Amino acid sequence: MGSNSDFGRSTFAAKGTEQGRDALGRFLPKSGGEVVPGSMAEQSVWNAVRQKPGWNVIEGRVSVRNPAGDLRIYDGAAVSPRGRVIGLEVKSGGATRTGSQSAFDAGVNTFNPAIGVGGNAGLEVGRSLLIRR
Repeated sequence: MGSNSDFGRSTFAAKGTEQGRDALGRFLPKSGGEVVPGSMAEQSVWNAVRQKPGWNVIEGRVSVRNPAGDLRIYDGAAVSPRGRVIGLEVKSGGATRTGSQSAFDAGVNTFNPAIGVGGNAGLEVGRSLLIRR
C-alpha cells in the first residue's frame, strides 16, 4: 500500500465552509452554506485513496462489530488492490479519537477482523487507520 499518510495529502477544493464551533466546542447556529464538520477533510481523503492505483474507497459510515460484539462506525474504508479493507477514521482540526474508538481499533487485525453489519454486512475490516487532516 505504500505510505498510509498519502491518503491524507491530496488537495481538495472546498465548496463551502464547515459549521463553526464556539470556545467550548459546541456547534454555532448555521447561517447557510455550511457543511457537516469534518466532511471536507473526509472528501480529501476519499479523493487521495482513489488516486492510488488499484485502490477503491467506501465513502460514508462503515458499521462493523468485533468478536466481542462491540459496534464501531468508521468514517469510511479503503479497499486495497488485493481486496483488503482498512477502516478509516478521519480527524480534522483538534479532534481526537475517543477511548472506545482507540480500544476497538487496537484489537482489529487480519487475524481478528471486524465484521460489517447493516449495509456493510459481511465486509471484513482487517485494519484501521487514523488520518489527521
